[in-house]
Amino acid sequence: MNTKNRLELLDIFRAIAIIFMILFHTYYLGINIFDYQKIIFSSQIWFYIWKLSAILFFIIAWISYFFAKLKYGAQINKKYLKKSLLLWFFAILITLFTYIFFPSQLIIFWVLHFFAVSFLILPFFIGLNYIIQILIFFLALFAKYLLFENTNYFLLYIFWISNQNYFSADYYPLIPYFFLITLWYYLWILINKYELKKYLSIKKEYKSVKFLQIIWKNSLLIYILHQPIIFLIFYVVKGLVK
Repeated sequence: MNTKNRLELLDIFRAIAIIFMILFHTYYLGINIFDYQKIIFSSQIWFYIWKLSAILFFIIAWISYFFAKLKYGAQINKKYLKKSLLLWFFAILITLFTYIFFPSQLIIFWVLHFFAVSFLILPFFIGLNYIIQILIFFLALFAKYLLFENTNYFLLYIFWISNQNYFSADYYPLIPYFFLITLWYYLWILINKYELKKYLSIKKEYKSVKFLQIIWKNSLLIYILHQPIIFLIFYVVKGLVK
């Protein structure tokens, strides 16, 4: 998606999602790692900030896939394979980091892990017949909520079918999230078909949102680095207070 055809509103939402994510992770680290009793807002408000950030990331990722498919055409599988491998690299580092330093806050299948797998299978899933897609969706829900809801089989953790006995400090399993947010891809097809995109465009130069532009252009770097930076800040502040 080149700059000329870029949907500015999508980038602004991406920047807002990143800001909300940084705010929530500041709260989470402060409460769960450094034992602060309360950080500004109530836990309920932080919960909504967390969920809103995740929802925005999901929606943006699938709408972005629509634009990427238009741009790369037949090369989309190769493009998203590279994305998946890059995300897997960072996702595994995050899992290892929490396993070594914060085992009580172990992250097994974080948002980053979710996208690493989703980007790998999404091009193939979208390429299936619509009826087959719907059939897979209902079979997956049947497996999750009726067959394996109360099981502890480790094999199911590998396939990321969550259940009530599974713990990860942050967890977004493929079932049902992959199928639910795939709907946004099809929603955007309808928006594009009926030429509704013009109502979502923001008639402003990028200079007016320069700060947000810096954020969305460096979204992956910020995503990877923000938690270690927040941790170091808390660590230094906690040491100075003592």
